[in-house]
Amino acid sequence: MSAEPDPAPADALPDGRIAVAPIGDIRQAWFARPTRRYAHGVLGDAIEAGSLVVITASGSRLEAILPEDQVFEDITPRIADLDADGNNEVIAIRSSTGGGAGVAIYGLAAGALKLLGAGTENGRPNRWLNIAGFVPRPDGGLTLYGVRTPHIAGKLFSLDFRDGTVSESNDIATDLSNHIIGSRELGMSAVGIFGDSVELVLPSQDRRRLRFPLTSRADIPLPGPIDKAIAVVDGRLITAMEDGTPIVVSP
Repeated sequence: MSAEPDPAPADALPDGRIAVAPIGDIRQAWFARPTRRYAHGVLGDAIEAGSLVVITASGSRLEAILPEDQVFEDITPRIADLDADGNNEVIAIRSSTGGGAGVAIYGLAAGALKLLGAGTENGRPNRWLNIAGFVPRPDGGLTLYGVRTPHIAGKLFSLDFRDGTVSESNDIATDLSNHIIGSRELGMSAVGIFGDSVELVLPSQDRRRLRFPLTSRADIPLPGPIDKAIAVVDGRLITAMEDGTPIVVSP
């Protein structure tokens, strides 16, 4: 398993973490400007973030500040080169008072941290989504997968970012949940190589099965509901049940 990211600075989001990239134009990212202006608490507290901060390869500190009707309903940003152009994007879960949660993509433009694109919001406030993972594309880019309303139905969607444009596909699969309401654990999903293919794995809605919605692989039943992160280690899936009992699965 990878090491836990470093805590964000003292003035950042409480218990937020610093995302780090070893290469590319953006090397670090975290959420800042804690605020209580979005009353949802899906992540277990009433505090969300009002801005995104990055450190560039040259050491510059840049910040994107949200308007009063938006927050980052998230804990740690994700850094990835989604379009394979050699520059990094920062991916976040952004929520608005009018439309709820959606995926927001930031990057460097003209020396500033700018919004490059965004997916559709869930349609109403207090409706959240959780990012599930990034799957490599044949063109070298990455497709983002996520679960809309993981506490209500749990529908898989995908998002691609190419040539500055976002394309999205919804309702790819249902009966999924990669988050428990009120939990700070956002890692209940994983991407790994099993056999000859890269696959996305997520729990079922009741968290009693592991599901592979992008392939024909059968669900794997579990001895009980899980509530811990899913990790891929040497081709095996490692997680744990609510009582802490570890689970190791070889698909």
